Amino acid sequence: MKPLTISSTAIRQDTEGRYCLNDLHRAGMARGTATKHHRPGEFLRRKETQELIAAAAKRCADSRIDPVAIIKGGDAAVQGTFVSRPLVYAYAMWINADFHLDVIEAFDTIQTASLGLWQQMQALIAREVESKVRASFGSHLMLERKREIPSFRHERLSLESQIQPTLLPH
Repeated sequence: MKPLTISSTAIRQDTEGRYCLNDLHRAGMARGTATKHHRPGEFLRRKETQELIAAAAKRCADSRIDPVAIIKGGDAAVQGTFVSRPLVYAYAMWINADFHLDVIEAFDTIQTASLGLWQQMQALIAREVESKVRASFGSHLMLERKREIPSFRHERLSLESQIQPTLLPH
């Protein structure tokens, strides 16, 4: 699965699947919709944001994944303010409606791509079943099936490797 990308800026995710607000801020700056006043820290200090974080924390209590994680120090590549998807939407909405739509469309693109992979997997399974049925009708068709099996396996492995990242929690 390809990463979330907005205005040609890849939005990093932490190990828990949260998205980096710093990257979103950079994307907004690149697009010309965000300013220095839209930094993640400013967003997190807002009363409305604090209320949203509290509500999200209640809902996430079972998963034990906090809706916000701030990573300071260490490797610069992993530093940042990482938030759950609802907070990404709220952050984008706080910047402006146009940027909010960009974020929604970026998430929709990822979702559509993963659905396409599942549809490809279903089509592959249908072809495999059809091949098995045909093979049951005669030895000539059984030999044809034996030749098809490696390509089925290869295609299945390829699709599984593309689908697997979509199973991570968001």
